[in-house]
Amino acid sequence: MGRIIDVWSGLTPVDLIEKMFERTDADGVLYMPSFFTGETPEKEESLRCVMNWEFPNDCFSVLQEFDQLRSDLEQLADHCDRYGTLKEGEYDALSERQKAVWNTYLLPFSCDDAFDGDRLAEIQERIDSIEYTHQICEEILAGKEQDELSMQILNDGVNTKVSAAEEAYVSQSMEARKAECRRRLGDSPFAFYTVMYAKRYHRVLAMKAPDIILSNEAKALASALVLFRWCRKYEYVDNAVRQHYDRLEQMSEEELDELHRPRKNANSRKSMVSLFVYLILKQHSDSEHPLKQQEIISFLAEGPYEITVERKALSRVIQNLKSSQLGIYTDKHRGTWFMGGDN
Repeated sequence: MGRIIDVWSGLTPVDLIEKMFERTDADGVLYMPSFFTGETPEKEESLRCVMNWEFPNDCFSVLQEFDQLRSDLEQLADHCDRYGTLKEGEYDALSERQKAVWNTYLLPFSCDDAFDGDRLAEIQERIDSIEYTHQICEEILAGKEQDELSMQILNDGVNTKVSAAEEAYVSQSMEARKAECRRRLGDSPFAFYTVMYAKRYHRVLAMKAPDIILSNEAKALASALVLFRWCRKYEYVDNAVRQHYDRLEQMSEEELDELHRPRKNANSRKSMVSLFVYLILKQHSDSEHPLKQQEIISFLAEGPYEITVERKALSRVIQNLKSSQLGIYTDKHRGTWFMGGDN
């Protein structure tokens, strides 16, 4: 096929939310790039999320919530100085809703009083220097030329160190902030990101930052809010995993057929995948016990079938069986089942 297009680039925050819904498969699994800076190395910046939402109601509700939150943050920025701090006497001028948003998302962390802010900033600066130095070293090992500034950063940072006690101090501060975010919003790992990116978006608004910066921060806030509301669990995966699904999304029907067409000397059993799926559904499912795609894939991987099938290819097989009047029924959220069999 032709050049692979980055399906996640150039999206507005609203487009991003809709893309997240669109890319969630029938088993609730979503592969997406991470929009949270500084969380993982660049080579592991994609997320694998298990979502618990339904279209269209949940999509519309979170779109409305994000639009309202963004509007509230924009209005609050008008009451603040360029550092995002409320001007003197402005808190009393806020509406009750604005006060609630301020206290939930923008109020300074009370837990910060237990830590030395200057010490944290100095340690974090050294941590960032070490990470940047490692990145430059990896690029040099990969044969990439470095400019004079990068080499100077390398020379300055090569002997930079952070002790275990200092790392623990930063970690304690971070954990205290995460706990406070959960108390403000709710018990979710993405409560922290939602609060932090609301703060960041509000700050760049107060600074009157360029539109490109505002858009990037708004996208991070949008993804954090969606994951806070609907993500049950998540993990970081290599970019290549997510990009594989990006490529499948862009393949034509003919290219997908070619991808899954049995090759010479290959396992010709793949040509019988439709029959195998039908037999699995007939044996293991009914209207009260539908099978999710991952369950069907697991059955296919075991004896007597012992084949692997991509989710997108399996979706096409299921749709073909459904339209063939063989008693196969499917629902995006419940799964697929055989009706009228002898289970």
